[in-house]
Amino acid sequence: MKQKYSLGISKIIFLFFLALFYSNLINAQTTLYSQGFETNLDGYSHTPSQTPSSDPGDQYFHRAEPSDSNIYEGSVGPYTNVTDSWLFVGSNPNTINSSNPGILSTGAIDVTGFTDFELSADFGAVPSDWDDSDDLSVEYSWNNSDWFVLYNFGHSNGANDPLNLTNNATGGNNTNNGTTLTYALQTIISNNFSGSGNTLYIRVVCDAGANYEAFGLDNIILTGISSASQTVGFDSGSSSENETDSSFSVNVPVTLSNYGGSQVDLSVTIDGSSTTENGDYTLNTSSLSFTDSNTQNISIDINDDADSDNETIILNITETTSTGITISTSQHTITVIDDDLPAVLISEIMYNSSGTDDEWIEIYNGNGADVDISNWTVVYYGGTFTFPGSTTITDGDYITIALGSNGDGTYNNDNPFTPDFNNLSGSPSNSIVKDTNDSNNLGNTSGAITLKNGSSTSIDVVDYDDGDASSTDGSGPSYEIVDTASDNSNTNTNWQASALNGGSPGKLNSTTWSGATDSDWSTSSNWSNGIPVATSDLLIPAGLTNYPTSTAAVTVNSVTINSGATLKAEDDFTGSVTYNRTLGTTNWYLVSSPVIGQDIDVFATAEGLATGTTALNVGLADYNNSTPGWDYYQSSSSGTGNFTSGDGRSVKLMESGDISFTGTMPVDNFTTLSLTDNSGGSGNAFNLMGNPYPSYIASDETANATNNILAINTSLLTEETIWIWNQSLSGGTGAYTQYNNTSGLHIAPGQAFFVSASGASSTFAINENMQSHQGTDTFLRTVNRPEINLEITNGTDVRDADIFYIDGTTTGFDNGYDSSIFGGVANEFAIYTHTVANGTGKNLGIQSLPNSDFENTIIPVGVNAVSGSEITISANSVNIPAGLNVYLEDKQDATFTLLDNTSDFTTTLSNNLNG
Repeated sequence: MKQKYSLGISKIIFLFFLALFYSNLINAQTTLYSQGFETNLDGYSHTPSQTPSSDPGDQYFHRAEPSDSNIYEGSVGPYTNVTDSWLFVGSNPNTINSSNPGILSTGAIDVTGFTDFELSADFGAVPSDWDDSDDLSVEYSWNNSDWFVLYNFGHSNGANDPLNLTNNATGGNNTNNGTTLTYALQTIISNNFSGSGNTLYIRVVCDAGANYEAFGLDNIILTGISSASQTVGFDSGSSSENETDSSFSVNVPVTLSNYGGSQVDLSVTIDGSSTTENGDYTLNTSSLSFTDSNTQNISIDINDDADSDNETIILNITETTSTGITISTSQHTITVIDDDLPAVLISEIMYNSSGTDDEWIEIYNGNGADVDISNWTVVYYGGTFTFPGSTTITDGDYITIALGSNGDGTYNNDNPFTPDFNNLSGSPSNSIVKDTNDSNNLGNTSGAITLKNGSSTSIDVVDYDDGDASSTDGSGPSYEIVDTASDNSNTNTNWQASALNGGSPGKLNSTTWSGATDSDWSTSSNWSNGIPVATSDLLIPAGLTNYPTSTAAVTVNSVTINSGATLKAEDDFTGSVTYNRTLGTTNWYLVSSPVIGQDIDVFATAEGLATGTTALNVGLADYNNSTPGWDYYQSSSSGTGNFTSGDGRSVKLMESGDISFTGTMPVDNFTTLSLTDNSGGSGNAFNLMGNPYPSYIASDETANATNNILAINTSLLTEETIWIWNQSLSGGTGAYTQYNNTSGLHIAPGQAFFVSASGASSTFAINENMQSHQGTDTFLRTVNRPEINLEITNGTDVRDADIFYIDGTTTGFDNGYDSSIFGGVANEFAIYTHTVANGTGKNLGIQSLPNSDFENTIIPVGVNAVSGSEITISANSVNIPAGLNVYLEDKQDATFTLLDNTSDFTTTLSNNLNG
């Protein structure tokens, strides 16, 4: 609502629009204050403030509009050159006079960082209406102290003459000197400011004298020029962060100085020259926006990674607005110092080569990726060797440093215990570098060898001494590491004399299985360094086509089997066997020991098990079916004994990685494993068993027609089914999967599984003739039979049930071909079927039906789900006869839903489902 004013008393109205530090460059000046009187004003409340009185009847500065006729009286007006609202001022001699002037003030204006101020204002007045004693002035003050006149209006020809602009008392440079005010508002510009301060106050002062006077005012604008150039940039060009084992956030500051008034927007990007991988960081800030001089942060998360390399993350900032701002530092480099030292180690040494100085040190890269070792050093008894620039040791490879010479840069070719370093053809070493300084050699009886990276950080240190139990004081084979994953700092442990005459530089331990020819242990071409001997340490890596089977007695020092690799022994096998199994997440896994004699306490201490929420509980548990539930290993336990071969456990790690079982090779049948059935009481009949071999075993007749778990133990089980926990199912939350004779499953080394016992106590058998080498433990489904896979999801979890059509099966329960879902845990979310005929009440995860009469078969489907959840049921049909469709009938709603590639069934449950 517009407030109108009567002119019984002449009035002054002042329209003032406030916008502190509103950005607008006018002739290189920045607008610091602007008032246009279009908003935030009414007849009784003004911004800025006015004096002398707060009584609404004594307000003399009023907002008006050109169309408001109440501001005009008789010959007064109209004012012109007015746009929108403006300020009309009427003076009352009873309250506004020399002793009590009318004042309109802007309040404090922050002018920090600006100079060369200029004030612009539009003034108008009633011609020939002002007396000699009247005065109208514009004044300013620094920091609200003394007031100075910027300019004022007076008369040159006596009373009631036109009001003219005059110089102020201190002189100056008014660009409108002598301007005569009229009804038409005119712009008055002045830069007569002197002095300085951080805040500037401006006011209009009116002394009406003894009569009624009036004037108009509009568009007051204060500008200034920045005393310094506007810049923005990173506070520094670089920084460094130390990687940790978990993600952490880093703030990189960006500062804008001498803000020029216009908003500055910046984009934040990662420069393509950064050496870090995408998954090693998360950029949380993609843009910055400045509306004043301040510092803002770019947030970036540094994530833990698997490699051991130092990396760089290079941040760029680019202006996306058009202010022309100077970017002082547009790039910032974060160097991430990796906390994981590379798995590069000293793996073999020859420190006294029978009277000659042809000695050598072997370096092995087990890092999982190539490592640049340019400018790395090896420090030893005789000096320091520095690897030249552009030296890279590839993953799984070796570099051998040949030390000393015959004094002329050549190396001895005759010593039977030393490789021929001059004739590299036929040498076992993949790469040899030579130190031709004859004085640089190893101490012949003892010493320390240190491998350092380019930052002089010690990567590996090995001490050797002739007093070591297995030392040969350099008169025969070289000295080599046994297990690259174990402590190699002292050759008294985890080291042995090489089985090869003259050593094996460029080879890890004695020999590595390649399977280049076949699976025969005794074929020399299957090994990198010949058929193993009694002192050999062996490595069987993963990812190969052929894996070893020994048919005769074997004696070695040790064997390391990597996760995914396998080993079969059909006769006696002597030597330590270590099996590594990779657990790719920190979820629970069901495992068993594939070797004999692994101590449980040693395993629990070494493997980084997760800590439970209950005191002393850790991530290792045995299953009991009497409670039923899990019995957790206690962190304070001792004297627990060894893992029982063929017995399963659950394991959860603090961080994903490998677990290791070390013991002796299992070569016999396991026929004394105990099964229990506590279903007659408060328990159940489920027993957690496990694969006791470092090879695959057949679970069912599809995997092996006669030698399989279900066939050998059929009389002991309530049904011919095994259940395996798959932690990768259901969106990574895990679920149990059932397998039977339709499955063709080979159970992997180290994998545990459930069976259901049919009696109070019985003996379970796992035989060595069930073993095989397989490329994967994936469910090997037959693809030529008709199948329907039903799947249910609640948006988070996923469960399924299979229906197979197989000749010879019936519509009733067929043991070995029909399998229940796992009943050892509560199944709050599940889908299952019941048999078509002669039902047993079992909730089936697998149902096999005759391969005929499809169209007349109605299969009961059960669902467990909680109220309020939205469930979706879909079906994947394979090899179903042409022309046949799969429909889901909702018995409650009497509806049918076609389940095919384009449609499924979705509903939101109003009640819990269980059946």
